[in-house]
Amino acid sequence: MVALFTVLAGFAAIWLGFTYMRVFNAAREHLPPQFQDYEIARYALDVWALQPPMPLTVQADYVRLVRGYPYLALAGALACLSSGRADAMVFGVLLLAVFAYSVFYAIKCSRVYEQNCKRAEAQSDEENQ
Repeated sequence: MVALFTVLAGFAAIWLGFTYMRVFNAAREHLPPQFQDYEIARYALDVWALQPPMPLTVQADYVRLVRGYPYLALAGALACLSSGRADAMVFGVLLLAVFAYSVFYAIKCSRVYEQNCKRAEAQSDEENQ
């Protein structure tokens, strides 16, 4: 079981890495000019990703990225907990805490994205009238 959970965590990590770079590159051009530098943009992404100036397609990709973090944390936690080693068990419990936080953060980001979609829909309805 350890090998299965480790492989799943590896796949999740690779997918998250590629998805993060795709979202980062798409979002970087929509950041304010002072945040478009590569080093600064890394830190600004989480703050600006769900702000109204960001296009909804980029926001949707960001929400998909955030929804992937719980899978990585859970697979890593299960790999550590199923190993049976005491030191890995401690790390597994810490990863379970990361899993709980990432689920909370994913739900929060999803709600913000839904509000942004409703706001954009309401604005387009007002413009069409």
